[in-house]
Amino acid sequence: MMTLVLDTSTDFLLMAIMDDSHLLSFHFEKLERQHAEQLLPTLENLLHQAKASITDITSILVSHGPGSFTGVRLAITFVKTLALTQPLTVYAIPSLAFLAKPNQSIFATMDARANRHYVAGFQGFSVVLNPTIMTQEEQQKWLKSHPSFLHQQLDSPKNNIKDVLDSVIQWKTHLKPLEDVHVLTPLYLKDLQ
Repeated sequence: MMTLVLDTSTDFLLMAIMDDSHLLSFHFEKLERQHAEQLLPTLENLLHQAKASITDITSILVSHGPGSFTGVRLAITFVKTLALTQPLTVYAIPSLAFLAKPNQSIFATMDARANRHYVAGFQGFSVVLNPTIMTQEEQQKWLKSHPSFLHQQLDSPKNNIKDVLDSVIQWKTHLKPLEDVHVLTPLYLKDLQ
């Protein structure tokens, strides 16, 4: 049983194939606006590295936003299309949750343009601040009132991708699978205003 992890919410494409808690193959690359062109070739390459076929994928953990309007829609459309071809268990995760870590308090952010950021707060795998939008000043105020939280930025290449993937796969045990993949919807900027 293999899990596909997919995030296209930022300028980076993150895709990984995991077997239980073992990372079999992964790809992390800054693509900016080339996610659509690279999605299928990347998946084929990762399956080859993992010595697997698409039918070996039994579950998907997909970021449903917030983030890039087109990127989020691409990932969700891809997951829904794949679910039409084979039985899949689908888990939706906010993109900012990719930064959550066990036994740590994380204030996760991602650039939302115009001096605003998508933000969320996590204590381990518990959400203490639902994804929302804050200005730089609002973030500083929140962090000042929550000094135990470590600030981490999702759209930063400085993140150790293997640590991120270890955390993401742990989320799977804290998430409920979607009963119907067709109810999977993006978490957009307009929904957070």
